[in-house]
Amino acid sequence: VIIAIILGSGRAEKKYGIHAERYQDFCLILVFVGFIFAHVFSVLWYEPMTVLEDPLVLVKIWGGISSYGGLLGGIIGLYIWHRRNPDEDTLLWADNAAWSLPFAWFFGRVWCSLVHDHPGVSASESWPLAFQFPDGTIRHDLGFYEAIWWAVIIMAVLIWDRKGTPDKPKGFYLASIPI
Repeated sequence: VIIAIILGSGRAEKKYGIHAERYQDFCLILVFVGFIFAHVFSVLWYEPMTVLEDPLVLVKIWGGISSYGGLLGGIIGLYIWHRRNPDEDTLLWADNAAWSLPFAWFFGRVWCSLVHDHPGVSASESWPLAFQFPDGTIRHDLGFYEAIWWAVIIMAVLIWDRKGTPDKPKGFYLASIPI
C-alpha cells in the first residue's frame, strides 16, 4: 500500500500538478476506510455467526480482511473525500488511485503467497508453480497465481502510461483495471 501511495503521489504531482502530500492525504482516507470495510465485510460475509457470538468481533480490525470489502471501503472513502472536496475533479483523483492499485494488490498477493493464505487444490510435484504448504501437501497457491496476474497488469499499466503514448481519457484506469 505504501509503495502504491508513493508511486501514485509521484504520478499525480508530475502529471496533474497535485501536491504529493495532498494526494497522500487522499489515499490515507481511501486506505483507512478500505481497511475498516475489508474487516467488516470479511466477518459478515465469511463468518457471520461470529457476530452473534461476539458482536465486538466487528471492531477487532486486526482479524481477517477481504479484498472485496477493501475495494468497497475504498469507494466509500472516495465518496467521503468527494463530499469534503466538491471542487476537485474526483474522477481524475480516482483514476490516478486506480492506476496505482495494481502495485498494492501485487505486493499484497505476494505476501498472501508467502504465508500461504489462499491454498488451492492439491498439485503434482512436477508442476513447476506448485508449493509445499506447511502441512506437507503440495498445492496450487492461489495468492501466488494472483500475484503473477497483477504483475501482468502492472506491465500493462506501465506500457499504457509510458512517455510517448497518447494521453488516456479521464477514467481510463478506473474502467480498465477491474477488467
